[in-house]
Amino acid sequence: MYVKRYGQGARSFLALHGWAGNHRTFERVGDYVPEDASLYSADLPGYGQTPAPSEWTLDALIGPVAQALDDRKLSEVTLVGYCGGALLALEMTRRRPERIARIVAIDPFAYLPLYLKVFVKPSWGRRAYEGTFANPVGRWITNALAGMSGKAGPNPTAAFERVNHEAAYNHLALIAQLVPFNDANAIAVPVDIVHGEHTFTAVRKSASIWCELLAQVRVFALPGAGHEPTREAPRQLADVIFAPDSAEGLVYPHASPQRTHGAC
Repeated sequence: MYVKRYGQGARSFLALHGWAGNHRTFERVGDYVPEDASLYSADLPGYGQTPAPSEWTLDALIGPVAQALDDRKLSEVTLVGYCGGALLALEMTRRRPERIARIVAIDPFAYLPLYLKVFVKPSWGRRAYEGTFANPVGRWITNALAGMSGKAGPNPTAAFERVNHEAAYNHLALIAQLVPFNDANAIAVPVDIVHGEHTFTAVRKSASIWCELLAQVRVFALPGAGHEPTREAPRQLADVIFAPDSAEGLVYPHASPQRTHGAC
């Protein structure tokens, strides 16, 4: 698995991108890695410079992540996962808790909203995906609809212009198996949920669900950001990743529920 390193410090952070992303998802965050830390940003199987697995299973996604930790002899690692990568971070921690010290989950869904659920329907989900993301006209329509919601940037489907669609579709289908997350008792490490203040409603609702599932959670809402805080608010996001106790945007557990934008 290809991994890019930012920084040379002893504190270890392994970043897992989301659907249709790659290691460059965290490129801007890499500009803010402190001297005492190293951020390792991975290309998950089938993306970027990491080859696709011979068989699409959760083991095929999780195995290379565990191997990346082993190869670099990393322990006491903070897993940083964006969107679907956050669910992989939780699953990785469930399977290998002895290696993980903390999780930073960026814009994680706790359930699969209808607009994603349609793509994993057994009968016609694959055709729906191809018409929406593998087709230029479908991407144009999706961008227009997302722009009307005000929750995404001007071209939210840009990554799908270059992605391996076989990998992207199988990745989504596997991530869908992880929601709802049914083994929260296996997560004993601190979990910091981070979302953009203006992200999708389903993500903000999900923050409340994560608060119910995980007793050790904190929620940060980054002012001005939407669903892509890695691009829209990299400095503020880096503060939460590397120095959460002094980071801005904490809305739970210390703020009142009325100020949480739906979180907790």
